[in-house]
Amino acid sequence: MLFKRLLYVNFLPNARYLNGTQTKTKSTKDIQEQEKVIQIFDHAASSYDNLIDVMWLGIHRSWRKKLIDRLAPVENTKLIDVAGGTGAGTFYFLDYIRRNNVAKNCHVTLCDINESMMEIAKRKAVKYDPKLISFVKGDAEDLPFENASFNAYTMCFGMKYCQNVDKVFNEAYRVLQPGGKILHLELNQVENKVVKWLFNQYGKYMVPMFGRLYRQTPLMIYLMESIQRFPDQESLKTMMEEAGFQQVTYENLHSGMATIHMGIKPY
Repeated sequence: MLFKRLLYVNFLPNARYLNGTQTKTKSTKDIQEQEKVIQIFDHAASSYDNLIDVMWLGIHRSWRKKLIDRLAPVENTKLIDVAGGTGAGTFYFLDYIRRNNVAKNCHVTLCDINESMMEIAKRKAVKYDPKLISFVKGDAEDLPFENASFNAYTMCFGMKYCQNVDKVFNEAYRVLQPGGKILHLELNQVENKVVKWLFNQYGKYMVPMFGRLYRQTPLMIYLMESIQRFPDQESLKTMMEEAGFQQVTYENLHSGMATIHMGIKPY
């Protein structure tokens, strides 16, 4: 098994066939679910940023910023921001490397399966150096990049919309270079019982109201359903380790309303 992984990672840059999860095509159910997600976000793209800001009272911004702080980019960072959507995480990265004067040889690739969301990001990217950023349409479960293409991988609030989280982690492992970091931020299982009750009440009554207000009821329904069925923190940690990542840890934010998981691809 170890030889198989070493062969796959180091000597066969295009040989996805050695990754068992990549040899299977998507099931009809998965394809239908993915198309549903694409349609929901196509409809939501133009109002998505405003809706999320209002719904989370802006707190999600501090979560995204913390993820980039934990990544702590340095010179020569080649980041892939998967499910990058309208670009919030990508732009926090670009702001960080500019603010800390570490932009030399850095680059970020925003990858998302939804072109409507990426179009929003492209319009917002005009204030940044175009040499530092590129946009690629791609599926988190089957990324259109060669092995070991990046040394950093981030995903913010996108994993709960993926049908096969194990495939997402396998693909993250594949496209990262040895020593590369993965950090993903997701809404998760709340620990504190009082906060959990408040969070559930907020999701039950307030989130649907925002959906009606912004005419995005399908998105809000799908969001809450996705949170409920998403694996908990420990399960995600185990899945990352099974994909091959080491030094896997996680950090709960606001009693677990959101969680940052971190890991490293070993040398």
